[in-house]
Amino acid sequence: YAMRLVEGGDLGSLTKGEPLQPKQAAGYMLGIARGIAAAHERGMLHRDIKPQNILVDAGTDRAMLTDFGLARFVEDDSGLTQTGQVLGTPSFMPPEQIKNSSEIDERADVYSLGGTLYQLLTGKPPFKAADLHETLRQVMSDEAVSPRRLNADVDVDLDTICLKCLEKDPLARYASAHELAGDLELFLQGRPTLARPAGPVTKLKKWCRRNTRLAAAIAVALLSTCFALVASVTGVVVLSNKNRTIAENYRTIEANFGIAAEGIDEQYVQISDEPLLQMPGIEPLRRRLLKRSLEYYRQLEELNRDNSAMDPRRAFALAASGNMALQLKLPREVAAQDLMAALKILERLPEKDRHTPQLFAAHSNALVGSGVLARQDAQLDKALDYFQRASQVRTRWVELFPDDVEASRKLASATMNEGLILRAQKKLPEAEAKFLAAQTMRRRLLEIDGTNRHVRRDRAMGNFNFAFLEMAHNNLGEALARIHDASAEFRELAQEVRIDQRLWTYKVTSLIHEAELVQRLATPEAPHTAATLISEAVSDLRALLEMEHKQTEYCVAQIDLYLQAVRTLMSIQNAEVDNLAMSEDALSHLEVVLRELQVAGPSESEDAAPSTEITRLGLHVRMYKTLLSLQLDSPEVAAGEVQNAISAFDEQAELVRSDPRLALDRSQLDAIQQQLSAQ
Repeated sequence: YAMRLVEGGDLGSLTKGEPLQPKQAAGYMLGIARGIAAAHERGMLHRDIKPQNILVDAGTDRAMLTDFGLARFVEDDSGLTQTGQVLGTPSFMPPEQIKNSSEIDERADVYSLGGTLYQLLTGKPPFKAADLHETLRQVMSDEAVSPRRLNADVDVDLDTICLKCLEKDPLARYASAHELAGDLELFLQGRPTLARPAGPVTKLKKWCRRNTRLAAAIAVALLSTCFALVASVTGVVVLSNKNRTIAENYRTIEANFGIAAEGIDEQYVQISDEPLLQMPGIEPLRRRLLKRSLEYYRQLEELNRDNSAMDPRRAFALAASGNMALQLKLPREVAAQDLMAALKILERLPEKDRHTPQLFAAHSNALVGSGVLARQDAQLDKALDYFQRASQVRTRWVELFPDDVEASRKLASATMNEGLILRAQKKLPEAEAKFLAAQTMRRRLLEIDGTNRHVRRDRAMGNFNFAFLEMAHNNLGEALARIHDASAEFRELAQEVRIDQRLWTYKVTSLIHEAELVQRLATPEAPHTAATLISEAVSDLRALLEMEHKQTEYCVAQIDLYLQAVRTLMSIQNAEVDNLAMSEDALSHLEVVLRELQVAGPSESEDAAPSTEITRLGLHVRMYKTLLSLQLDSPEVAAGEVQNAISAFDEQAELVRSDPRLALDRSQLDAIQQQLSAQ
């Protein structure tokens, strides 16, 4: 395998803090844009264009694009990507590539060309922060500073070309690399370019999108000021006009309140659904954003508490803040108080006033949140009542707004919640009816739009839950089919949205349970199939634990799953040497991770490190190593391992007594020691 030798270095080395001459930069980028246009014509996306991947021939001064290691064909994405990674280089990636690299088109490469041109003109990339997470946030939310502000030598037209490439909205960029090349050529010829600078209206729209809450507040202030002026003028008119003005005042205030609240609603939805905020290490930031939204909702509710006209909005704010308190794991009383207050307001509103999508959502969400609290308190009858009422509200929502996909999706979720409570109450036929109804709704939604990831995720979770219902009926074959479908769906979703660690966790959990179920069926190929499934789960867990900026709470959850996978692997019938070696390697890796967590302690962004959890997990690892030693080592070596484990457990005697699983492990160690002594 041979490649052409290019002497002269890359553009990244040439622009370390020092910009190039604007026309030189444009000349380099013209050649690269033409090259990418040729690749695009053949159906190929590069996905990692940056100065370091552009070589300059010292003899011809010609720029050449290299490193197609992340390239893919538009219609044939093989998905060959390392588990859990974000594809590309963050400083030069467009927002849509961060969200989902499998759905980008040629305009993603156009963005990266613009980012590369930006560095050639300014000496630095358009977005670069002290850590990865802040860089990704800037790419998603901030507008790039004009190159002319950083380098006065940059021509207005070239500045405009660069910023057009870096638009957040793909539709606002050049439609193709060919169009970009055309404008660069016009610039180098000294002719007017097609791209024009953003006007004041466009700039205002962008600013409002970046600062939704502040824009809403300013709108409120401006409208209120205008209204005050109008009220002052009309004060000199007849009394009837004054009364009409007061009524208009209230309507204006209500509208302004709605504008501000909608901005906060949008922020809450983005925090809840944005895959970027589900990356390992982002949880502290997500919690801070949720807490901030919670404060805004409570301020809005407080300001309008004495105005009955604002009751619908107050109810929405209270329902949202109650569910946010649940997400943040605040004391249950905090969530319960807001949810109950929301329900009281909603239930005293006239029925016709509750028939809007927003209030249907608020009402049913408050009921679901209350049901979750009741389930946590083991009040199953009460939880079922709340979930049934939520289903009734959402049924009416669907009847009045049949084209609202979110209404149908939420109805399916409430129905599934009913089934989960019925299953917990051992009412299996009733539970099965609810599960079937929920999955039927999801199937119909996907027949309309098979790409809806929320519905696909819900369907996978429904199949996962259904598998356990089938196991309760002792229908192991049906259970395996259900959980296999869940694993396959989670696998596809995790590959499509690689930065969302929740999907990887769902996938791993499903794989482990699928392996356990395969073993229960005890077919001849069961040991091999189960080991293959666990191997995939362990590989994903290792990758998740090795990602940077992970928090202790996140790691504890992953390690618990890791131990479950190892336990399943060690229990496989006719355990082969490869399985035992994989278990040994996994346990050694877990020991390293736990030591790192103990040394690191809590980060500044964490409220408190669960050190007790780390100790608990360390004891479990010790127990599994002991059991593995019984299979791998001589009786003498195994006896020494057992004694070491007993000593470790005795050092944490108080914790062991308070944890039933650890207490059981400690008893098992005594039994193993007696058995070895007898031998």
